[in-house]
Amino acid sequence: MGGVEEEGAEFRRPAAAFEGLARFRTFGPDGPLYEVLGVGPNTVRVHVFDNGEEFDYRLDRAINDPVAN
Repeated sequence: MGGVEEEGAEFRRPAAAFEGLARFRTFGPDGPLYEVLGVGPNTVRVHVFDNGEEFDYRLDRAINDPVAN
C-alpha cells in the first residue's frame, strides 16, 4: 500500500511547488514577475504583471524559475 501513497505524493508534487508565495516567480533571475494561476500536466497558466498577459508556460521551466522576493 505504501507504493500507492508514494505514487500519489509524486503526482501532487508539481502543484505543491507553486503554493503560497512560491506561486510568484520571475522568468530567470532578472526577468519580469509572474504568478502561476493553474497547473496542468505539462504546463502552468501564468499571469505576467508587467503587461497583463496570460499564457501557458512549460512546467519544467516554471519549476526552475526563481521564487520572487
